[in-house]
Amino acid sequence: SQVKKYNKKLLPYTIITNSSSHIIATTNSIVNPTFNTHTMADQTLLAKARKARFDDLPNFSGHPSEDVERFLKCIKNITKANAESENKEILEIVRGKLTQSAGLWFDNNEHNFKKWSDFEVQFRNRYFSTTMIHKKFDQ
Repeated sequence: SQVKKYNKKLLPYTIITNSSSHIIATTNSIVNPTFNTHTMADQTLLAKARKARFDDLPNFSGHPSEDVERFLKCIKNITKANAESENKEILEIVRGKLTQSAGLWFDNNEHNFKKWSDFEVQFRNRYFSTTMIHKKFDQ
């Protein structure tokens, strides 16, 4: 048969009988691989840019010498978080930068964080007072 001889694929009945769908099917098979390649390249580039920005963020361990406001400001600048942000990805970024006791605190309280302001208020309540006491002690 010609199918085996020329390694051709059999087309569904609707494509064979309807020439315009045959053209569309052929066009799609040519266009999509190029589109997907560009999309994948863009996603890879975007992922690299996000990683570089993530790497630039400071870690926060919960040590009294660390600046709570500086940490929050850095997170907000990069993620564009505002009080009403409900994007779970922002909290995942924050969690990735919390180490030691601060990371443990986040894990134990994560269920309370429905939006950015929930995290921000509770984070300040937990760590701001120890930072201020430490700064006053140093003066």
